[in-house]
Amino acid sequence: MRKNSLAYRNIIILILSIFPFFVGIGISVYNSSDTEYFSAAINIAGSQRMRTMLISNYMQSYYDAHSVNNSDEIKNYRDILETEITKYQRYFHALQFGDDELGLKRNEFDEIIDELVFFTPKLERYVSSINRVLIDPNSEEDVVYVAQHAMEIKDHFDTVTVLFKKINDKYIYRQRYIDMLMIAFGAVVTMIGLVLSIKIKDKEYHANYDYLTKLKNRHSLFEDTKDLVIYNCTLFFIDLNRFKMINDTYGHSTGDEILVGVSSRLKSVFGSQFLYRYGGDEFIAILEDNYEEKTRARIEKTISHVRQVLSEPIMDSHHRKHYVGLSMGVVSSDVQVDDWDQLVNLSDDLMYDSKSVSGHVIVCNTKEELEERMKFSNQVDDVFSKGSLNLHYDPVYSLCDDSLKLYNVTSIWEEGQERLKASEFLPILKRKGLLTELDKNTFEMLDLQYKSKGNQYFETNEDTKFIVTVAKDTLRNYKTNDIVNIIQNLEMPLEKIIIKVQEDLLNYPVILDALLELKNRGIILAIDNITIDVTIKESIKYQNINMIKIGNSLSRALLEKDFTKKIISEFIDMLVATDHIIIIEGVNIDELRLVLEHHCKSSLEDKILYTHKK
Repeated sequence: MRKNSLAYRNIIILILSIFPFFVGIGISVYNSSDTEYFSAAINIAGSQRMRTMLISNYMQSYYDAHSVNNSDEIKNYRDILETEITKYQRYFHALQFGDDELGLKRNEFDEIIDELVFFTPKLERYVSSINRVLIDPNSEEDVVYVAQHAMEIKDHFDTVTVLFKKINDKYIYRQRYIDMLMIAFGAVVTMIGLVLSIKIKDKEYHANYDYLTKLKNRHSLFEDTKDLVIYNCTLFFIDLNRFKMINDTYGHSTGDEILVGVSSRLKSVFGSQFLYRYGGDEFIAILEDNYEEKTRARIEKTISHVRQVLSEPIMDSHHRKHYVGLSMGVVSSDVQVDDWDQLVNLSDDLMYDSKSVSGHVIVCNTKEELEERMKFSNQVDDVFSKGSLNLHYDPVYSLCDDSLKLYNVTSIWEEGQERLKASEFLPILKRKGLLTELDKNTFEMLDLQYKSKGNQYFETNEDTKFIVTVAKDTLRNYKTNDIVNIIQNLEMPLEKIIIKVQEDLLNYPVILDALLELKNRGIILAIDNITIDVTIKESIKYQNINMIKIGNSLSRALLEKDFTKKIISEFIDMLVATDHIIIIEGVNIDELRLVLEHHCKSSLEDKILYTHKK
């Protein structure tokens, strides 16, 4: 009888021991529906944010297509807009009232409901304006309204996404606490406890790691930073420039392959301990100070390494090569930011600012640089009236005889003893909508210095030409901003001027029209930072282009290995054979001559130019 009593007691103890374990399992299963809901809600709210800008861009393209009466593009963009608007309205309704097919239940969170209700009138007018443009493409008031309010509505969806994530984080924290209890009780029970604890660890892994790339996720970032000394950390915020185009062209499965490939390459630079997929095609890396190496030198070396690994093509499962660009904002530990949220937001701002210049990286190295940045941002409104801008001339030489052929003309901003290069203040002007004013100012100052004849750059050689980069906004609105007439009325001979644009601008028919008009007036056209994946199908876009620049990061990467040296040689041979002039930026000239020495023995010796390595 005592033996049976002991057995019963042991059974009771076992039941009591594992009871909380199964309670935890039950809660976990119960909360799984909430986890699925939040995952779906966050994805849909995020897609609404992107779809807002996508619809605005397609509407502008639809409007542009009507302006040039391109019937194929009109139909294409109309079909896209009608499809996207339908999804847009359905998803917005689902965020409030639920949708079983989308995995959304009715929204029960007052804070999120209030935000959705607050901007419902704006969104309805936004949708109505687009529908009116579809009916009447000449409805300029609606076109302007959509362009002006797209960012505002996107920001509202940003807020909704953040609110869902915050509530989801609370669920994760609560579930992690339950998981810890389950693991603790699992250690003292039988094999069932061991098996279940393995499942719990697997669930915790997915709560902290990105399923696709296996990198740590956004949640892990803010968990890890609790144990890091912020003053000893440099933060890199990286965004992929061409990923959306690849994703839209080849599909999400190929896009996933690219993200996995990029993650692997970033891991080779930063390791995996403090590398995170922050969201979409955005990555964050934290670099702790190494007291054996100066912080600034280490940052520069790391940036160079990132550029190198991402400049090489990524091969997908169908053996197709894909090139991705990057934008990067870096905040050095020397800036001494004292809050992680502020540090992430600052690096995010720098990353977005870097998008103004292809392949550019903006680094904030000191607290003084941060203060100067803020000061110049506040002074930008009167930069033109104060005459704070001057021109800077960078020489471009012949590969074969080192003779001076061109000057690359950029603006510098002078304020007292301070000087900013164009790459440092272009993002500020872009945010203020002043890039067209900068372009006009550049041509007017160039003409003024040419007429004065007091500038050494105009006395060197009568054949010397001058390259000016023109912004997308300037060319896209060339019919209303008078830029063509300003250039036409310059006293400086137009054949001395080369207008350079980013390669991706050739995808816009209105910009191609502007470039053709400038070419017909005698202007030479150039492409900045071309990629090697130029196809025969796309070659028609380059038929009016006279000059092509191979950018710093690509040229250095291609000259690094023997097999890539052959690639750049063959690529340049192809371009020269089609009567293009090539500018190779920032390379070791002796190394370049070894690769391209056959050109200096031919009649094509003036077709290849270079800029000095900086």
